[in-house]
Amino acid sequence: MIAHIIPSLEFGGAERMLLKLCLCDKKNNIVFYFKTGPILSDLNKQGVKSFKINSFIDLCRVLFRLNLRSNLVVNCWLYKSCIFGGFIKILNSSIPVYFNHRNSLDCKNKYGMKRRFVLYLVYKLSKYVDGVIYNSESGYKTYQIKYNQCTNQIVLPNGFDDQIFMPGNRSKLGDFRHNLGINDYELVFVCSGRNHSVKRYDIIIEAFSKFNEKINNKAKLLICGTDTKNLKTIIPDFCRDSIILVGEVTNMIKYYQISDYLLLYSDTEGFPNVVGEAMLCGLPAIVSDVGDCRKLVEDTGWVGNSGDVLNLVSILYSAYNVSSIEYRNRSDRAVEIITKKYSINNIYEKYLRFFYAS
Repeated sequence: MIAHIIPSLEFGGAERMLLKLCLCDKKNNIVFYFKTGPILSDLNKQGVKSFKINSFIDLCRVLFRLNLRSNLVVNCWLYKSCIFGGFIKILNSSIPVYFNHRNSLDCKNKYGMKRRFVLYLVYKLSKYVDGVIYNSESGYKTYQIKYNQCTNQIVLPNGFDDQIFMPGNRSKLGDFRHNLGINDYELVFVCSGRNHSVKRYDIIIEAFSKFNEKINNKAKLLICGTDTKNLKTIIPDFCRDSIILVGEVTNMIKYYQISDYLLLYSDTEGFPNVVGEAMLCGLPAIVSDVGDCRKLVEDTGWVGNSGDVLNLVSILYSAYNVSSIEYRNRSDRAVEIITKKYSINNIYEKYLRFFYAS
């Protein structure tokens, strides 16, 4: 039995990866969460057991009971859960506890006092746990500097389901495009991510506006994610009809399928779900050179410099000018990479081997 502890069930990268792992074996995964969110309904629909935790004491009681009845492993997602899991390990050393880090620490922004204190706690508690999982090579490297004491470590990237994400039939999605205000001849770039400073929507919007003006407004930019509708204040007046603020989306498949390129230009990432999902749908990706983005896209997309507007304008223009043959080759290769290297079933098997061979 794998008991997953996660702070919330919001629609973030960690939560979505948790859902995918649980769906690989619904009977042997159980989820404990502190705050509800849209992922909860998906867990319930699929028959995955999940329980809301109100306090650390409640969590200890449940896990101690489960440990008596089953071959329990505790998988702690994100910092809050890692801190709880570290103290659980101290209280009951017979329970295998693993930290699961979903980020890399390469952000240009300085960490505040609260974040530094949390990282210090995670560092101190890491010497007690049975193993640490990173979802990216960059995450592994940056945590080694001063935030980890556990020697049993592994990089397990996000996995993707090619039975869910796949290229769409554009002729059948015409009405969906038109309802969003997209003409048949327009090139479509799509972003998916919450409205947060590290996502650099300011850079994306400025670069897209400059690029679209150069090509006489023949492109559209879809921005999907929590609180993204609040970005309307930074969109130039001349580009308001070309940038569509969709807001939070719980199922991105159709948005990928009606688009031509994924655009992710963050200051920091680990191993971004959205890139793998979009690639499975046949989209070449335009990404900044952070986290494992370069490793993921390989030769199918473009890798640029985070924070560099002119660099992104140049890349957008390069993508706009590719021939139909080159685009098809990049698209097919993107699907092939994710299917062969990042199948969710293969990733789940690697989790099991790490947990039960440690």
